Amino acid sequence: MPEHTITTDCVWRNWLGGTVDSLPFAAKICDINSPDGIDNGRVLKLFLYTEDGEQELAAYERGWSIYPTGKQEASMDALIAYCATLPPADDWHIQAGGENPTLC
Repeated sequence: MPEHTITTDCVWRNWLGGTVDSLPFAAKICDINSPDGIDNGRVLKLFLYTEDGEQELAAYERGWSIYPTGKQEASMDALIAYCATLPPADDWHIQAGGENPTLC
């Protein structure tokens, strides 16, 4: 399984932003699994963009409007798995190692 690089650089309420394999993303994550989430999981909304941020590669809001393919699909799968391991949103700064998260 190839390794993926995920960075997070901002949070706002239960939104998380950053990059996965150099592709910008924004994800709305709930604290528990949800029937509205991807595969009944914690990710309620997910947007994955080209490196320049100009074009959506993936878009999920209660269903897929754009489903990624190839390397982007693997990056998205890694991001979803990462989000599943996050603590509740109020504690994200603890996992990130800082005192307060950077707001988007």
